[in-house]
Amino acid sequence: MNSKGLRFGISLTVGEHNIDFLPEIVRYFAAEFNPINIGMNPMEINDKEKREIFFEKYIQQVLEAYKVARELNISIPQVMRRIRPFVEKKHRVKECPTCGGAIRVYPTGKIGTCSHFIAVNEQCMDETEFLSTDFQQNRIIKNWSNRTQFKFENCQKCEAISLCGGGCVYNAWLQNGDIMSPDYRICTHSKYALEWCIWELFRMSKGKEIIKKKHIFVPNVKMRKLIYGMLNEDKLNLPLQAYNTYGEIKLY
Repeated sequence: MNSKGLRFGISLTVGEHNIDFLPEIVRYFAAEFNPINIGMNPMEINDKEKREIFFEKYIQQVLEAYKVARELNISIPQVMRRIRPFVEKKHRVKECPTCGGAIRVYPTGKIGTCSHFIAVNEQCMDETEFLSTDFQQNRIIKNWSNRTQFKFENCQKCEAISLCGGGCVYNAWLQNGDIMSPDYRICTHSKYALEWCIWELFRMSKGKEIIKKKHIFVPNVKMRKLIYGMLNEDKLNLPLQAYNTYGEIKLY
């Protein structure tokens, strides 16, 4: 496809085997394939202590990869989901379209919003139940549509509440036995990403010089977009972009 001038996306699984080399991997993909975006999906780790260490390192390393990617005009969806709300002054109220924006129908006749749950026969229904109820009042559709971290009691005072979307519903269910709870991984991701965005904006906007003149300074969107570097998602025909930006809204 490259020989025909077509750009495409690459999906990469990040594990302990490659987590230390993400910036180099971005450079390699850019040189060999010139992709339009690179998905960096974290591998699920079973051991609790080990996975917590892994996911903290994951967000650190994927942001290092983003520093390279943004200067090559390559988007990394897993990064953009955290920093785009900060830059665009939006709130990410849901992590993915399973929460009110997707319906999946399996050949077995099972229907639900998330393929992970349908695969294990949870949080889904058969065709008869689905067709016999009003769509908006359907028990699963209604429940999932109401899922947002803004309704989670433990999230109310979190400084990164507007960046996270509540995380993966399936992982939240595996961890807590309840879809109305956050995926613990998103806590590390969002808090680290928020701090990174603040200091990156401070650095790129020459914040040291600004605070010498002003005690209070509120950066506008144009200044916040310095974090994007050369990346301009508005001019990229990104794969699954509607999926990746789902749940990002302005509340004021």
